[in-house]
Amino acid sequence: MIELKNIRRISKDALFGIIWVKWSNKYKSEFDSYYETLDALRSLFKDIEFNEIIDGFYLNHLNAGSVRISYFVKVINIERLAIIFNNYFKNNGVEITHQDYPVRKIVAEDYGGQEFEEAFRNFLILETQIGLELLKANPSDARPLFATYIFQTRNTGSPAKLHLEPRFSKYSNTYNSLSNNEKSRFFTEFDKWNHLMVNFVLGFDGSTERPLSISKINEIVEKMGFQISMDWRP
Repeated sequence: MIELKNIRRISKDALFGIIWVKWSNKYKSEFDSYYETLDALRSLFKDIEFNEIIDGFYLNHLNAGSVRISYFVKVINIERLAIIFNNYFKNNGVEITHQDYPVRKIVAEDYGGQEFEEAFRNFLILETQIGLELLKANPSDARPLFATYIFQTRNTGSPAKLHLEPRFSKYSNTYNSLSNNEKSRFFTEFDKWNHLMVNFVLGFDGSTERPLSISKINEIVEKMGFQISMDWRP
């Protein structure tokens, strides 16, 4: 896994590329495919050479069970990274469904603009590492955690940190490696950009005008393939 020192230092000048991939099992539902594709990519994300040449990456779900890998890379490493991607996908039954060659891009263009570029890039890298650890440690808990966040806590104005931090502290080595100031900074940024982590962990985002009961939330998430226990607590 990328070391913490690299998570927080993604240069705003690194090129930005995208690959959409899907684990090759056409009989799976959209959300099963999404999570199984994430699992199929874990060995890549731990690969030493991959981590040496990539500046960072973040993940999200768009449609059809695909995982979008958005990545940052220096010009001199583009060709080596392409070889690693292609070899890994070929050898692990992962299909490339779309890709955009790395270019110079303001990733934060719709999220505050150029002045937030470096902070935005580093937030994306960090939320992805934390999310990967939550999903690996306890996927049946991570999804209810974020579903209750978007359909209950986010509507009440209650701090996201109160809802999320107990699970982050329990399951994420990355989060626990942050200083107190870095943790505070993360949640300040999360308040602005939380839907990106929500999409990654849940595979979707949503909103309501008022907090929903667990039974109402379960009606929504049933098609995503999970349910929340009536006595579930963050």
